[in-house]
Amino acid sequence: MSEAIVANASPDKHFFVESLTKDITLLDCVLDLIDNSIDSVSSHLNPGDVLNVADSLKNSKVKIDFDKNAFTVTDNGKGIELQDAIDTVFRFGSIKKSQKQSIGYYGIGLKRAIFKMGKEIFVESTSKKEKFQVTIEVENWTRQPGDWSFPIEIKGENGDPSNTGVGVLVQGLYPEISESFGSPVFTTKLSETIGRDYYFFLRAGLEVWINGNLVKPAQLELKTGGDFKPGVEEYTDQGVEVKIVSGCHSTFEAQNTEDAENFDPKISGWYVICNNRIILAANKDDKTIWRGRHENFTYWHPQYNGFVGFIFFSSADPKLLPWTTTKRYVDLESTLYRSALPKMLEMTKPWIRYTQQRKADIPKAKQLEETATKSTLGDIIASHSRRQDAVTPKETPSFPVIQSTQADYYVSIQFKVEKSRVEKCKIELGNPSMSNGDLGKQAFEYFYSNEIG
Repeated sequence: MSEAIVANASPDKHFFVESLTKDITLLDCVLDLIDNSIDSVSSHLNPGDVLNVADSLKNSKVKIDFDKNAFTVTDNGKGIELQDAIDTVFRFGSIKKSQKQSIGYYGIGLKRAIFKMGKEIFVESTSKKEKFQVTIEVENWTRQPGDWSFPIEIKGENGDPSNTGVGVLVQGLYPEISESFGSPVFTTKLSETIGRDYYFFLRAGLEVWINGNLVKPAQLELKTGGDFKPGVEEYTDQGVEVKIVSGCHSTFEAQNTEDAENFDPKISGWYVICNNRIILAANKDDKTIWRGRHENFTYWHPQYNGFVGFIFFSSADPKLLPWTTTKRYVDLESTLYRSALPKMLEMTKPWIRYTQQRKADIPKAKQLEETATKSTLGDIIASHSRRQDAVTPKETPSFPVIQSTQADYYVSIQFKVEKSRVEKCKIELGNPSMSNGDLGKQAFEYFYSNEIG
């Protein structure tokens, strides 16, 4: 009997590292490292604490510093236990120990992020029991095809219960990474993204610092009181807790145009949240409920500005959630997510009807919107949970009913002209960005003033 012949199917390290990092952006790499830090600083919390318990992350800190030469991220979490570092944390493709509502995957996010950035990597951890450092020299490591391990250096026999945490330092930055870290545009975008995507953690007291500057959370409160009542629905599907909240953004006020087109479009739309981490923000296309995915609904229109909807998916097992490995996109094929879309659709329709009514009396709508109060999402959900029973698992959003009191006095004028002529008129008036409606009003007022008086 002849000796068996086998083919070598072992991975090439250069190819492996390139494949691992090719399709992830630098911004997402930084967020991956923040995710790991947040898991560490929040490991003592119970599910729901981030959303419902004030200051549940008070005194928790994540500090990020970078320039053209190096990148560091440090936290004051519980640190990594030595045995976890040996067995799981640095393994490719394995996740860390089970944790309540985790958002970080040490098995892919940590290595993908640090390999993306540079050639020299230092990970130092201090827990209550141990202190150690892992050093990775990427070029040397890739030249050893059969050895996939990383050396661990013990830094003293004991840990430091008063100074726990993890620090990651990356040096020898690749040219494109160095260029990005030296750009103020990247720094601004990173700060804005953190303020939005980690909104719920920041509201719970977490501090994130970028180059010495504290990141401020975005504004994601809703109007309440008077005739404004956010909608709330809670249910469980496939072992995942789901909460849906929709309503009018707290800073929205009706503009003097029917389309309310001056309200910040970066705020309005649907938000998808997995374990309190926003993975899709202010969505206005068919990734959520807008036309394309639901042919019986409408395309997004500036008239709908001011609407915000939030859908929360929460699970102790992150693999059950409808997100991708970058945590910046929704898994559109997820049956869990697809079954939620009709519910999101129903929670949007009342706002669409309200914006149609609002056209009838803009001044009245503006007055009502200015006098409403505001509430945080956590307060809204908690209030609903206290009232919830078997008969009322869902509260539909409601808004003021506006009936025209001006029908005898006001009419709309609509007509079409060539776009090029419209643009020339705007330029002549010294405001190329003015709306078509405002241009039409100025033209009418000019004619009326000069021809009628």
